Amino acid sequence: MSNPFTSGAEMATTALLTGYVGAATFPAAWPLVSEIFFLQGDPGAMYDAGMAWMDAAEAIADAIHEATDIQAAVAATGWEGTDADAFHERVGEYVTQLTADMLICTTTGVSMIVMATLIFVAVVFVFALSAILAGLAVAYWAMLAGVVSAPAAAAFWANVQAWCLSILAPVKSMSTAITVTGQGCAAAIGAMLVANLGTQTLTGNPEAWLDAGKATIDSTSTIAAGLGSWAINYGLGKGIKYEFMPFTYVGVGTAGAGGLDEDLGGLNPVGWPENLTPEANRDGLPDEYE
Repeated sequence: MSNPFTSGAEMATTALLTGYVGAATFPAAWPLVSEIFFLQGDPGAMYDAGMAWMDAAEAIADAIHEATDIQAAVAATGWEGTDADAFHERVGEYVTQLTADMLICTTTGVSMIVMATLIFVAVVFVFALSAILAGLAVAYWAMLAGVVSAPAAAAFWANVQAWCLSILAPVKSMSTAITVTGQGCAAAIGAMLVANLGTQTLTGNPEAWLDAGKATIDSTSTIAAGLGSWAINYGLGKGIKYEFMPFTYVGVGTAGAGGLDEDLGGLNPVGWPENLTPEANRDGLPDEYE
């Protein structure tokens, strides 16, 4: 099924691969690649799932309308008495139960659509950044290969390194916004689920708790697989960031081109002037890079 976010998965993968290319040349980009790694997913599929929940909510709304129409039609017959009162009470309970179901379907559907939208926007953003980064990497190596342009390569490399650090903040802010929004959506869905179970119990459907328990047990393997996948992805994502952190300072220091800067533990492929010491440059970096 095609939707506005169908291309999101391929764009995320492409952004990660081109990010690798750029970070191999400009190591300050590794934390950016880490953020791109965490954005890997399929917003298109998430959007489709959200729309499926919205379709379910619409179907339940139709059932509510039908129930109330039947109730109104019965009332119009002039039926009265204890049986009539019991009928109308039961229809009211039924409508309340359906309304609770419709609300949780709507909450889940809206949450998934919102998250799909945020993730897709973030993917488009990092896709553009990684493409620029890869292009800068190509330009840098082209400069090194040129007799005339080679002397300017070091300054170019340094400027790109600084740019990599500068764009990390907005990317992290965007990732944080996605995380916070996701947590809020999860909390809303959880609250609606509890409210739904309470509503079902109060309106004559105590079996709802048993159904919820069975559903939870049946989902155990899926939940375990999801948590395991999250743990692996989280570890890999952090590894991309921290495993390569010694190379974040590549080019900063006094080691000669292609040499090893022992103070920083990283390679210095282009060589920096003697006055650009690690201490002087670290002062201007974010705390997480110091």
